[in-house]
Amino acid sequence: MARHYILDGYNVMMRLPELVRKSGSVRLEPSREGLLQFLMQYRPQGSPRNRVTVIFDGFAQIQANWARLRQEGIRLLFSEGESADDFIVKKISSLKDLPETWVVTDDRELTLRLYRTVEVMPVASFVSGVLSGKGETSEEKKSISPEAGRKITDELKKIWLKKT
Repeated sequence: MARHYILDGYNVMMRLPELVRKSGSVRLEPSREGLLQFLMQYRPQGSPRNRVTVIFDGFAQIQANWARLRQEGIRLLFSEGESADDFIVKKISSLKDLPETWVVTDDRELTLRLYRTVEVMPVASFVSGVLSGKGETSEEKKSISPEAGRKITDELKKIWLKKT
C-alpha cells in the first residue's frame, strides 16, 4: 500500500543545510525551490506510488513547475493565514488513510499535538537513504566518469558480441 508523507515544509527545509548550500542563499524562496527539486530528483519518499504533501506557512509566493510536481506525486500547500502546524493538524483530522500517513517534522510541539493520531517521522529518517554526512547524495556516490563508462561499455560489447 502506498504511503502519504506530509512534510512540515520550513522545518524540513531548515534541517537540511545541503539545500541552503546548493541554493547559495539562506533566502526562503531559493531554499523552498531547493526542497522541491530535492524531492523530485532524489525521491526520499521512495516508491513512485508514495505521495508527498509539502506544507509551508504563509501564502503561495513561489515560482514552481506545478505540472511537474503533480506528475511526481508532490502536492504543495500553503497555510494561508494560520500556522503550518495548525494546518497540518487539521489536514490530518480530515484524512481517512491514517495508517499509511506519516508527518515528517522535527518540531517537538507539532509531534506532541499529533501524538496517537498519526506516525511522525524525524527529518533525518526521511532523508537517511539519500544524504550522507558530507551532504553528498547516494546518486552522486554511485556515478562514474564518462571515460570509465565508455570502457565498461567497450568491455561488455567484447563479451556479448563474441557470444552471439
